[in-house]
Amino acid sequence: MRISSPAEIQSLAMECRGLDPSTVDGSSPEALATLRRRTSAFLCPCTSTRLLTTTFALLEPLCADVPKEAVGDVLDALISYGDLVETADISGESLKQLVYTVPPSYVEVSPSTCLLIGIGPDGQYPMPESLKLFVEYTGHYRRIQASESVNPANRLSEGGLIQIAPDTWMKAPKSGTSESWVWQYDRLLQQSGYAGAIEDLTILDLTQPVTYYRGRWKKVKNETGRFVARRPQVYGADSWCYVHIDRGRVTQLLNLPSQESIWRPCDEAWHLQQAIDHQAGHPQLYRVRPTSSMKNAVVDFYSPLPGWARRRWDYVGTPALASGCLISYVFDKERVAKELEFAQERMWLRER
Repeated sequence: MRISSPAEIQSLAMECRGLDPSTVDGSSPEALATLRRRTSAFLCPCTSTRLLTTTFALLEPLCADVPKEAVGDVLDALISYGDLVETADISGESLKQLVYTVPPSYVEVSPSTCLLIGIGPDGQYPMPESLKLFVEYTGHYRRIQASESVNPANRLSEGGLIQIAPDTWMKAPKSGTSESWVWQYDRLLQQSGYAGAIEDLTILDLTQPVTYYRGRWKKVKNETGRFVARRPQVYGADSWCYVHIDRGRVTQLLNLPSQESIWRPCDEAWHLQQAIDHQAGHPQLYRVRPTSSMKNAVVDFYSPLPGWARRRWDYVGTPALASGCLISYVFDKERVAKELEFAQERMWLRER
């Protein structure tokens, strides 16, 4: 009998998930994402809370220092990316929001590159053996990076996997000014009925810096105005809404989503908050910084991004390890200007 050290077990776990233990450990985004996919394959459909607690329990013996926020952020990324989908219980047996796995599929980026989406029954991605050597794990997603002669899209299609058109996968809401966007929600809010008493409502505080998202959330006290908010539910995570508050009392409430129904409620809420912050004169910010390579640049974001924005940047960029911010992407320098224009026009972001 031989006793293995935690480091040895962690290394073996990385190898079993197809990761290189010399470059990643159990706390890396790549490792957390593979564990999430594996856990989801066996537990889903289930609530996001159950996924979070189960994943954290599996991590704790070997990676006790991984914060729950990091595990939650990975789940958000996998849902935004498309490995998982969170929606109402499709069986109609409960009022819970449940997380479901998405069937294995792919998006062709170029003749040599494909993004892999979805989860197989055992947590693995079913693909031809000839392609497995070309799989790269980058942040929360997986992609095949091969030569054009390999033609991964053709091989995946021949293997019976579903191809998703890039335009469908990256579909975004119509562009407009922040003023017109907020006006639409204000109009819908005015048409909503009386909200009734709501306990433990939390709101995004407009007076707090946009560079610290988690610090912007607060319990309602004596505020007056319109806010993106979350309210408790009997089952599942808090629901998203847009509210009018008069001296601490909610007078009107609009449940989200109301317009971007193909996305999660949080995606619509985050997009609305981007418009609110811009209209209030303190737009959400990004930061551009160089990398060791002259060919790339990193763009850091301090607030959550709607799922359609993350998909676009998963397609044209590469997720990077966030430091001093919430989300980071690496872009080719020749691509940076176009993506910053997208961030400014579609989400009203500004450079820090």
